[in-house]
Amino acid sequence: MTLQALLGQHWPDQTALWAGLDARRTMLNQHIPSSVLQDRAPLQAYPEAAHSGRISRPEWEAEMLDLDRVFAYLANCRWFRRIRANGRLDLGGYDYYLGTHLRNQMLELHFDATQGCFLGQPAESRDRHHVCTPRLDENRPDGRTRSSACFTRVSTRPAVYA
Repeated sequence: MTLQALLGQHWPDQTALWAGLDARRTMLNQHIPSSVLQDRAPLQAYPEAAHSGRISRPEWEAEMLDLDRVFAYLANCRWFRRIRANGRLDLGGYDYYLGTHLRNQMLELHFDATQGCFLGQPAESRDRHHVCTPRLDENRPDGRTRSSACFTRVSTRPAVYA
């Protein structure tokens, strides 16, 4: 979209920019054929993709968010992250300081739905650690806030994943 609608273009104001972007999206989705879709435009091949059928408004999003469902989904997942040489870990767009004593180790993470937090276990350790999860913040547009670094030892038992 950047190459097709923005580079080399001059827009007098934001309203004109959005109108131009909408027009280009319409052209790409409804009129320009794709060889992957047997030379049909995306909405010609999949007309049901024009609208999800669900009405949504940004002010309804917080009310519609069911954290219990999100937590249940996350509880079935596992992630692996390498702790950087400076003792920091990136997880979900957040940066955590875990300590240089764990530098360069691989960390296996899973989500504990009952506590609402991530638990991590370094590959060469029997210790499980609690990794703070960001709190929701009504003052930010995305509802998130950066949490302070928190990585505390929970137990020395091997992790058991159901």
